[in-house]
Amino acid sequence: MAMRQKEKEGSAKLSLTPSIEPSYVQKQLQEAVRTEGGPAIEIPEELINAVSKTRSPAKLAEVSEALAKIAESAGKYSKEALAALASAEIAQAFATEPEKVAEAFLRIREAAGKNAGYAFAALGEKEIALAFSPNMETITDAFVALGRTTKAALGGAFRELSTDSGLRTLLAKKPESFIRIAHAAGTAMDTAILLLTRNGYAPILEGKSEETTDAFVRIAQEAGNSASAYFFGMQDFAGLFAKSPKRFTETYLEAASICGRKKSAFFGFLSNKTVSGAVSADSSKLLKIAEALSYSTLLLGMEEAGEKDKEKILKRLDMLNEPENIAREYGIPRLAGYRGKWRQGKKLARKAGVTSEDREVFINFAYAKDTIGAQKTGAIYKEYGIEYFARYTKEELESLYAHIGEKGDPRPLMLVAGNKGDQTGAFYREADTRAPVIAAESYNAIFFEAETEQEFYEFTRKFADKYFGISVLVIGGHGSADSIRLGPGSREENLLDLSDLDELRNLYGLFAEGAIVILDSCSTGEGKKAIGPKVSEAWEVLLLSPEVPAYIREFVMDDMGLITDAAYNEGGKRFYKGEELPAGR
Repeated sequence: MAMRQKEKEGSAKLSLTPSIEPSYVQKQLQEAVRTEGGPAIEIPEELINAVSKTRSPAKLAEVSEALAKIAESAGKYSKEALAALASAEIAQAFATEPEKVAEAFLRIREAAGKNAGYAFAALGEKEIALAFSPNMETITDAFVALGRTTKAALGGAFRELSTDSGLRTLLAKKPESFIRIAHAAGTAMDTAILLLTRNGYAPILEGKSEETTDAFVRIAQEAGNSASAYFFGMQDFAGLFAKSPKRFTETYLEAASICGRKKSAFFGFLSNKTVSGAVSADSSKLLKIAEALSYSTLLLGMEEAGEKDKEKILKRLDMLNEPENIAREYGIPRLAGYRGKWRQGKKLARKAGVTSEDREVFINFAYAKDTIGAQKTGAIYKEYGIEYFARYTKEELESLYAHIGEKGDPRPLMLVAGNKGDQTGAFYREADTRAPVIAAESYNAIFFEAETEQEFYEFTRKFADKYFGISVLVIGGHGSADSIRLGPGSREENLLDLSDLDELRNLYGLFAEGAIVILDSCSTGEGKKAIGPKVSEAWEVLLLSPEVPAYIREFVMDDMGLITDAAYNEGGKRFYKGEELPAGR
């Protein structure tokens, strides 16, 4: 009798405990994530079963609360977040440690931003899901690191992770490597990811994890904002890299350092399959290519050469072992002869205040030292910002030095603004073009070089104020319809472009009556909305520019040696106050 009474009491106690059947779990979890007035949200079966197996109402409450946090944080990506919980491994981890998993999801959501959908999709894939539970904090840290570097509009690393099982496997095995590389690479991580997924570097990272990680980190750190370009240049060298990541990195960085502002030409050249094949067969060509770029035009224009030009490329690559022949046949005038004195030039450049690494600049300083002396070279750099001294004759440099200080000059001012982003060496030939103008001695010819738009504004104001207005302004820089490039790369600050018209208008008062502006810059006169006519309108001056890729063939002068026109090899246009003038006016 007593035994039957105990059984009844036990049965009564069990009946007071809510059922943890799957249907009940599903209902509770749906209620946790349902928005007001919204439809029921599908809860992954794997999560329902994992929670049901705990047979714990308290655990169900914890899971419900944690799931609500995930859904609220994920926002419009809540569907993708819940889909990640469809992984049996992650579902089990969530049922066991709901708060910890929820915290991981919230961190990933915050870091991934607009790429959260891709991030959660990658997280739920088997390769990463298997690693998530036993290594939750590190995997989460890796996702967070990627999220902070990925460009929002592109999907970047998370897009690759969501579609590439090999990359997911690699991240699951080497999350620490991803964290280190991402922290060093910043937004260049997207390009580093492409090296891993599409260019054969993933097996190297898996097999030589520490060496490869160290190499990627070092490249990213030394490259800084140019890291994407550095990684881009490596795309065909996985085989060479695999032999010794450390040795390849040292050689590659040294070559890039030699190239200085010509890095983009260097990396572009390496992307040519014929070139990359030759370099892979003989890694010493990396340094030789960089050295050739610093004093010659041997390789310029070859980066886009096709299969039909293969023999031509190989022939030029063979010349890399013959620097004397390169200097003789392709050497930049006034520069190639000083290539062996670059160390002397570097010493002088450092003394003058140049901090960047650029073999071409050092050779230019060596030329200037032999041409006008070390003291004058340093003074001209400080006064005019000039680094590419071989663009100018001895007479021009001596004249610049003589004009330092308070010395005036009653002649009309011809101000020549040079760039510091010449990838082709085209601007070394301009001294020959302007020689008749200089010989006429009708102008006070002042030269300066600018790498950024701010430097251009500052130098233009400085010399316009000193010499009471500009009569002729020549701006030299590689161009397009909407910009003139002053410095390397594509940073806006290195361009004079249509977004700068307000700043350019501020220079309006610096021009003398009847001033002429001449753009030594390709395609800047291509159409009414091009930068050429827009600058003409802003300054209310006569402006000459080409509508096609072209160069100035000669400056047209009157009987007094004053410039009236500029003849381009083709496509020259004339604008006044923004309107195109008929030919001959």
